[in-house]
Amino acid sequence: MNSPTAVSPVSAAPLEAEALNLLNGGQHARALPLLRALHAQAPGALTAYRTGVALARSGETDEAAWFYRQALIFDRHMIEARVNLGNILRTDGNLAEARFHHLLAYARAPRHAIVLGNLAETFAASDLREEARFIAAFMDAPPRLVMTQAAPTPAEPAWRRADACHTALVYNPSAAQAWLALGRAYAALARPEDAWDAFAAATDAGPDLAEAWSELEVASRRLGRTQATLEALERLRTLLPDNVQVLNNLGGMLVESRDYHGALRWLSQAAARAPADAMVLTNLMAAHTGLGQHAEALAAGLRLAAVSRPDAALTSKLAVASQHLFDWSALPELRHALDQARQRGDTSAHPFSLVALPGAGPEYQRACAAHFGHGRAQGVPALPRPAPSAAGGPLRIGYVSGEFREHATAWLLAEVLEHHDKARFHVTGFSTAEDETPGPTRRRLARAFSELVDISRQSDEEAAALIRARGIDVLLDLNGYTGTMRPGIFARRPASVQVNYLGFPGTLGTDFMDYIIADAVVIPPSLERFYAETVLRLPHCYQPNDRNRPLPPPARRADVGLPEDAFVFCSFNNAYKLTPDVFDQWCALLADVPGSVLWVLSGNTAANDNLHREAAARGIDPARLVFAGRMDLAGHLARFRCADLFLDTFPCTAHTTASDALWCGVPVVTRLGETFASRVAASILHAAGLPQLVAESADDYLALARRLATAPAELAAIRQHLEQVRMTCPLFDSKTYTRDLEALYRRVAGR
Repeated sequence: MNSPTAVSPVSAAPLEAEALNLLNGGQHARALPLLRALHAQAPGALTAYRTGVALARSGETDEAAWFYRQALIFDRHMIEARVNLGNILRTDGNLAEARFHHLLAYARAPRHAIVLGNLAETFAASDLREEARFIAAFMDAPPRLVMTQAAPTPAEPAWRRADACHTALVYNPSAAQAWLALGRAYAALARPEDAWDAFAAATDAGPDLAEAWSELEVASRRLGRTQATLEALERLRTLLPDNVQVLNNLGGMLVESRDYHGALRWLSQAAARAPADAMVLTNLMAAHTGLGQHAEALAAGLRLAAVSRPDAALTSKLAVASQHLFDWSALPELRHALDQARQRGDTSAHPFSLVALPGAGPEYQRACAAHFGHGRAQGVPALPRPAPSAAGGPLRIGYVSGEFREHATAWLLAEVLEHHDKARFHVTGFSTAEDETPGPTRRRLARAFSELVDISRQSDEEAAALIRARGIDVLLDLNGYTGTMRPGIFARRPASVQVNYLGFPGTLGTDFMDYIIADAVVIPPSLERFYAETVLRLPHCYQPNDRNRPLPPPARRADVGLPEDAFVFCSFNNAYKLTPDVFDQWCALLADVPGSVLWVLSGNTAANDNLHREAAARGIDPARLVFAGRMDLAGHLARFRCADLFLDTFPCTAHTTASDALWCGVPVVTRLGETFASRVAASILHAAGLPQLVAESADDYLALARRLATAPAELAAIRQHLEQVRMTCPLFDSKTYTRDLEALYRRVAGR
């Protein structure tokens, strides 16, 4: 039977017009490279379908089937792709799956002659002759009454239930319960994409069938189809407006989408109906955290701890929320509980919540990363590693991030992207977060990339298909387990080589990330065993930098709330990085250096009051603490130049903030640990030619800071060194850094 005729509107684009002329003229082999190029430039249902047609007519049916599946990811109602895929499956002898795709087309177009003809052929090939005769008769004279087969019983084996559903749907393609049963059978057979299609067909046939929407929501979530999950939950909310589970799931999905205000709307309603529900409280805590409402997050977490046995996930989140608020009263108990969880093998802690918690060493961080990463990839079908792009062309590099905006990651990477050799590297940015009002950094990055593609509204499956279609050789994850993380994309293996880079300070713990970019300080050979990825080392610092960042004149101390004649210790690290042990040392320094002040980033009023209280408890006048508010980058760098010495935190040391300090000529004193996050500032100092500012222990850290604060000549020499090497030291030599990075890319890509 012939396939449905493709809809072929001729585009104004010359490439598309030429491809369509060749395709419609039967010159499939000549059309194919043009169609591939079109799909790589603008992936979508129509470009994927046309590429599939050209491949099928050229005899390359396996790849044609793949492109038809891509078309259906973009548009599940595309009948032409559905029928053609079914035909290939039937020819290959995969009759059960062929029947399924032809039934889906039949449900959308029950009187389409070509759809009916192919359906009849597939059932006849399956030796289901009675159904085939019924379909043939239906083609000639559709009966006035359509017989409905009974749905199969749950006790039957899944494959038998699927076959029974196929028969039922021949006689009534609008039987929502049969589609629902078929979806459940496919889920039991570990065919998640087919299960999703069947559940979607059930909602088409029964738009008020809550069961179908519920199954579609679960299937969508498992496949990483965020928009489909939200749509299913919104429909369920209208059908079941008082259902706590629906309200909670909707709120939780909005948390994952970073719509925290929207999440609180539904989670507040859920909490009012079920104030002791553990899942509601978990999501409520996450929503408040996302909005920076750490007091409210802590309150929700404490309510959760009262109604459930705290695991490592909750314990670590409570500890981080406490550190955000400088509320350290419960930290000893929480650290003890986390240590007990670690000893009993509880790896449920979110990997990023561990980076600033003392005692969460590199072995435990790897175990929690593996638990989290593989959990996010659960149910993702194993796909083959794509072949690399042709050796004669440019190497195709892809950066995936939700931070292509006014964010530290973007500020660090911008000049590297500008220095990429565009003749040898095609560099694509894949943005996982929509930027409705692009600022100067977004516009700068858009100019630096060969192309910047927004994948924020696409499912993991769709985004992976889009990346794969572009033939990316080296794909870099700039988020890891932070921000708009998308591990589900990488789990689908869309690129030949996949790399953990820059955004997350540690291993991602999975087998679908091949490499991690580091240097000899952040990951020396002795610590490689704590990383699931193969370690790639840059010659100097793993962290890129931007020599085009502002270097404004120093602000006036009076304008930023500082006394003119004081020695200014500063630390502009985020509040959650500060631990009581480190604050003990800072207060000891204030006691040892008369007239000195401590300048830190401000939290909210409650957090500031807590830190004042902690200072007083250590014998320090709270007036010697000065709080700095948030401001734009130029203003922040101008005020940075008022500081005398930057005091680093531990075990999570300064990252971008350390580079900012050195750029502004402010020496940094840090301490070296075993985890990635506890070694970043040390790496930065080595690349700036200042390894002497890295302490090996807590006592050495305190002694080093005290010596520098009381030795003005030594401190002045370090500041002079920073002024002299600002544009030449490896830390800020972006051009050389980019060449070193490109050499790594070429090596792992086999070039």
